[in-house]
Amino acid sequence: MGIDNYRPPLRPLEGCGNDIRLFQEYLKGRLDPDEFNLQERVLLDDEATYQTVIDVFRSHLGGAGENDIVVFYFSGHGSKEPCPEEFWHIEPDHKNETLVCYDSRPDGCDLADKELAKLIAEIAVNSPHIIIILDCCHSGSGTRDRGVALVRQAPEAERRRLLNEYIVRPDDFRTVPRIRTGFTGRGGWMTAARANHILLAACRDNQYAKEYMTAEGPHGAFSHFLLQSLQSSGGALSYGDLMKSVTALLCGNVTEQTPQLEVVDVREIDRIFLGGAITETRGHFTVSYDGSLEWIVDAGAVHGIPPTTAGPIRFALFPHGTSAEAMRRRSNSIGAADVIEVQPHLSRVRISGAGSGAAALFNASLISLPIAPTEIRLEGDREALRLVRDAIESSDFSGGPSLYIREATEDAKLRLSARNGLYVITHVAETKSLAAPLSGYTAANASLAVRRLDHIARWKAVNDLLNPGTGIPAASIGLRAFSGDEQILGSELRLEYKWKDGKWVPPRLDLCLSNRSGKRLYCALLSLSERFAIETGFFPAGGLWIEPGQEAWSEPMYGRIPDELWKLGINQARDFIKLLISTEEFDPRLLRQGRLDTPVLRQTLKIDSSGSALNCLMNRIITRELTADPGETLADWRASSILVTTVRPLEGERAS
Repeated sequence: MGIDNYRPPLRPLEGCGNDIRLFQEYLKGRLDPDEFNLQERVLLDDEATYQTVIDVFRSHLGGAGENDIVVFYFSGHGSKEPCPEEFWHIEPDHKNETLVCYDSRPDGCDLADKELAKLIAEIAVNSPHIIIILDCCHSGSGTRDRGVALVRQAPEAERRRLLNEYIVRPDDFRTVPRIRTGFTGRGGWMTAARANHILLAACRDNQYAKEYMTAEGPHGAFSHFLLQSLQSSGGALSYGDLMKSVTALLCGNVTEQTPQLEVVDVREIDRIFLGGAITETRGHFTVSYDGSLEWIVDAGAVHGIPPTTAGPIRFALFPHGTSAEAMRRRSNSIGAADVIEVQPHLSRVRISGAGSGAAALFNASLISLPIAPTEIRLEGDREALRLVRDAIESSDFSGGPSLYIREATEDAKLRLSARNGLYVITHVAETKSLAAPLSGYTAANASLAVRRLDHIARWKAVNDLLNPGTGIPAASIGLRAFSGDEQILGSELRLEYKWKDGKWVPPRLDLCLSNRSGKRLYCALLSLSERFAIETGFFPAGGLWIEPGQEAWSEPMYGRIPDELWKLGINQARDFIKLLISTEEFDPRLLRQGRLDTPVLRQTLKIDSSGSALNCLMNRIITRELTADPGETLADWRASSILVTTVRPLEGERAS
């Protein structure tokens, strides 16, 4: 279900139909056709009425059996409604949480949480594998303001439905306790007895599900980063690991929205997404000639290839049948293919340096990923912004234009405002300043503001670093987190200060990496803080080789909230831990930078495999140089992230 064109009085949304269409394309392009047959029913806009949803749930999803997989994906408004007194024994706030259908307002009714639970229970009778994906708000109250962010929450319904208007009765829930796990957070969504399923939800129960502008257009932020995580994983990713990746990506780009994973059976957390129905990506792609499209590569949007507007995308070409080992040396390449159009399942390319006969067939390896500038919205005083634009055109180390930011109007991620004599940097959908405001419209302040934007943009480039062409399986390196002797589970690692000897002691975090693959792999960990620093001190040399079956423990990390922030009432901090895995050695220290207003920590260190493609990519994040050494090693690599939240109780919160 994807509903954008809600009827008044509800304001329309923009990315719900896009969410559903891209997930459709992903399934069509990535399901193993020898094992699974996709049977889909899509309801968009006016097709997604209350009764139609119930009927299709029962008639279509109700046909699933024990060996089948059921996916119910909703993208639209969420809300609440008053519930009948007969349900008050399970609803202390006397509210149902709801999905808003096309005809729900003003005269119809929402699909209540209890009704969804009833439908899930009905199809669960035959024991299919059930996944529920909800990209909507389900928090208690709030307003929607397009000037801040387009939020997927409708105002609470005013009408109290009568009991006979529901498809569920109180006795269905009278003996059913609320099921709670370590991954809860969605609030009042009810789970019927024995109705085993997995829920992927866009946000906590006190948050909003927001929309997010991408190069392809608007999407739900949760849906966008869910698909990005699936694309970059290569296939076999557990629900727990998937949500770790989604949480880190979403929280690194959108504030105050943390996705949730909830299960009935805790063992489902380690189950592979869609029961293993998604095919693993190969270590290479194939370039061939198509009569109507001319040259194409079998890599498109469903594989994570970004649109060409993001920047240049290039594949190295090798004779068809070239071994994976031979493809790791660029000197063995016989040409290149530059992407000119990205379609859902393939991309059109322009080839050079290789035979151009229509019968030719090539192996292809992705060698150039775009690092598009972060788009900035400039608002406010005209003369003050002229100084900023001048600074952007001369902010590079060489005196040229900024390599990391460019001015935009619609698709901006950051905002620089010049009002009331102050330069202020914020996320485009938020009002909280990301750095101390700069007082006075001077060339020096404009230049400093642009340097801050550059610093934030470099941080974002590293945080968003992914390899859609990876052939390294997602489960190759296991990562376990410990605080003291206790292992931390969940999609978000939570660390808490402890009261000891009359003071608050910062928590310690230890990470253990284990090589579950049959290959030797080089690994590194990065820490990206909310103050836009990037540190690499987990291992003495930046990274290390881990042999198959071996484990490696990181240097300890301490979650800290400085006294000066704590005294201002800030008691939580977020860090993003990024794991980089490669078939070749690389130097993660190339990516280091200090906190905001400190310079990038450029390295003069050299390692044996300085020609590694991953090293070249890291250098690009610093310099944007596109030069390539013919002897460069085409290392295969992958990246994943986890979110770490540190909590320091405020004064007076210490337990007795």
